[in-house]
Amino acid sequence: VCELTSHPTDSYVRQHHPKTHSRFFLMINGIFWNIRGVAKAPNLRRLIKLVRTYHVQFVVICEPKLDESKIESIRLRLLFDYTFVNLSGDIWIFYSSPFICSIVGSSEQHISIHVQSQLFSTPIVMSFVHAKCSVEERRALWNALLKDKPISLPWCIGGDFNVILPPHEKRGGRPFAIAEGMEFMS
Repeated sequence: VCELTSHPTDSYVRQHHPKTHSRFFLMINGIFWNIRGVAKAPNLRRLIKLVRTYHVQFVVICEPKLDESKIESIRLRLLFDYTFVNLSGDIWIFYSSPFICSIVGSSEQHISIHVQSQLFSTPIVMSFVHAKCSVEERRALWNALLKDKPISLPWCIGGDFNVILPPHEKRGGRPFAIAEGMEFMS
């Protein structure tokens, strides 16, 4: 669970928290989970419990391993109002009011959305990533993200980049290649 800190607009504060000073921080709870199968009963039960326990306002899952046509039934179980899906169908976004979102860009490895709310003093762009495993395939991701990069708005990027930086995090598979981590850092 991650939290996004924001300064809400003064009008929102006066309306919803009349006895509070106009400057305070607001925490927005969100989850990004490489769930590897949202229809698996334990995964879905855990996701529902997390959403309800922590009052999560944004959920992004990758590798749902479920046909996009099933997103509506998952949305209803999670009690969210809206959804978005990236081009390959392996990143799903769930959210509710008071957020107003629109897609900025999407590829097989990411989706970027423009997010507005009374909770924010300015809109933000959020990009969610589920990167391919090879360096060559990830280069397309970097180019796609650069196209979505906002000129003057805050930008939040998160997700599964499928790259590690310190060698001690590597377990199994191909040998560790420091060049992959260096490209990610640049």
